[in-house]
Amino acid sequence: DILEELSNDELFNLINLFKNDGEKHLHIYLYLNIYYIWKIKLEKFDEIEYQEISDKCKIRVYKHRNGNLELNRTFFAMTGEKDYAILYFTVEQSQKELKECFAKTKRINWNAGPMFVLVENQFLDIFYENVKLSKANIEFEVHSGFFWMNSKEEVLNFQFEIPDDVILEPLKIEDAPLIVSLWPHKYPEAERFITSMIKLNGGYGIYSKSNGNILSWIIKNEYWGIGLLQTISAECGKGYAKILIKKLCKDIVENDDNIPSCYIVDKNTKSCALFSKFHFYRVFSCHWLKILREN
Repeated sequence: DILEELSNDELFNLINLFKNDGEKHLHIYLYLNIYYIWKIKLEKFDEIEYQEISDKCKIRVYKHRNGNLELNRTFFAMTGEKDYAILYFTVEQSQKELKECFAKTKRINWNAGPMFVLVENQFLDIFYENVKLSKANIEFEVHSGFFWMNSKEEVLNFQFEIPDDVILEPLKIEDAPLIVSLWPHKYPEAERFITSMIKLNGGYGIYSKSNGNILSWIIKNEYWGIGLLQTISAECGKGYAKILIKKLCKDIVENDDNIPSCYIVDKNTKSCALFSKFHFYRVFSCHWLKILREN
């Protein structure tokens, strides 16, 4: 196949290339590096533990077999097919290697309904030309949003107080079913995915002191950013989301030495307004392209 899996050394070197770019390709660095961290963690899991982890956390990264990886950084990152996501990217201006990979690879299983994630505007034409036009029987839907980020300096100044009637603690595995039940984007593999995020990445919850029930939560997502921020409806308006954003941002800066980031879909004006208050700013627009079926 034209796509050849990267060796560990090649993957490590590719991650460092993106890391050295700073903010320019921050989203790519975060995605590849969190996968590298998962890879190390999962190698220590026994077979039963490994099978319990979401396929979205089991990623393989491929390069153009005859390409120049160091110069063009053309790659495809593909998860397992039970929770199928694909990220493709290149810095090659002509996108020649990327187009060849799309046109010739047999590694993409269209029947499994992959979600193409974090597709930037400059890569949309490749999707339409090399996927839709060449495979006219494929249907797909598009979800669009923006990549937002903050600065380490801003986050280090974050301060918050926890109300006396609640406690702030790391999320627990047993919180996953409730989180999934209230998540507006839930799907068949959602509980396995969220459970895996809690195990591998962690997150925080605000719990009632009186009965121990979780009231609000936030998770460090698969893009090494802020995700799944939600408060149960009866507890909205108490400032819990603000506390959780500040807590996770400080965790990402102080413990991970990373820049806090998040993705917000266009129609979520409430979240856009909330994150703007903490001086998050839009960096670029991106798209999630979900393959529905191949007739």
